[in-house]
Amino acid sequence: MNKLSPLRKDENPAEYAKQANNGMMLAYPVRVNGQHTRRDNGVGYHSTIKVFNPEKDHAHAVHHLAQHLPLNPPDAKNTQIEPTVFKGKSGDVYVLHLKGNSAEKLKEHHAKFSHMGDKENYDFKAHISLDKPTWDKIKASGAKTAHEAGIEFGNAELKRGPKTLKTYHHEPDSAEPKVPDESDMTAKMNVPKTQKSENTMGQKPLMKPYVSEAQRRWAHTPTGEKALGGKAGVHEWDEATKGKKLPEKVAKSEEEIKSLIKSNHSLHKFGKALALTGNTLKKYIEDNKELKKILEGN
Repeated sequence: MNKLSPLRKDENPAEYAKQANNGMMLAYPVRVNGQHTRRDNGVGYHSTIKVFNPEKDHAHAVHHLAQHLPLNPPDAKNTQIEPTVFKGKSGDVYVLHLKGNSAEKLKEHHAKFSHMGDKENYDFKAHISLDKPTWDKIKASGAKTAHEAGIEFGNAELKRGPKTLKTYHHEPDSAEPKVPDESDMTAKMNVPKTQKSENTMGQKPLMKPYVSEAQRRWAHTPTGEKALGGKAGVHEWDEATKGKKLPEKVAKSEEEIKSLIKSNHSLHKFGKALALTGNTLKKYIEDNKELKKILEGN
């Protein structure tokens, strides 16, 4: 049997509603042709990011991490759907698999909470669970995207049962190009501009000029060169600090460490650090040599 989430969606609609009303989850609320709730049990349509265990996962800890993630609602026009039926112990489970860039982002967000919730023995896939009449209608329509199926995604919500604890306001994903891309945290860092780094469209460079010799050396590694936008970017910052004697290393504050993790896609796997402070954060960095090396080098 295929499993999609810790909620026993293979149970009957009433049992599923009972579990949903007693659980805690982070999810995007969904409307299907203007309808907010399933017709068979009254549970709100949604696309789950993560289901938590209220007995061991505190809402404050979930929020502390969630508030730092770019939880942009999926782009319905650019999200493909695949009607799928799963065989459960008590009957069929009707879902729409979500595919595309937004679905991959949703899966990435799910992974950020891997240290929370119950142990998962399934491969998480972005999806929407539906009542059968709605599923039948969408399948019969031949809709290929969520937008064609009349699906709309709302702002991510942290919910305890039917109660919304937090709502995360981010601009929706869009297939339309933006400068800078609002879903790219690296493009939103507040950094000084130089005459060479500011272009006519108002883009900001990815990094500030070097503040340490270790950072200057790091910029000449493949990772650093990529972060600075290529050899031209490295040369620009080399020129910006040419002749300046910089300290070997500059200790980073917790705020700076977390900002770097949030802004660098390659560091998102260390998202657990965003919920840590003090000695616990220091110990986490010590235990993760790759993260420690990067923090010391830039």
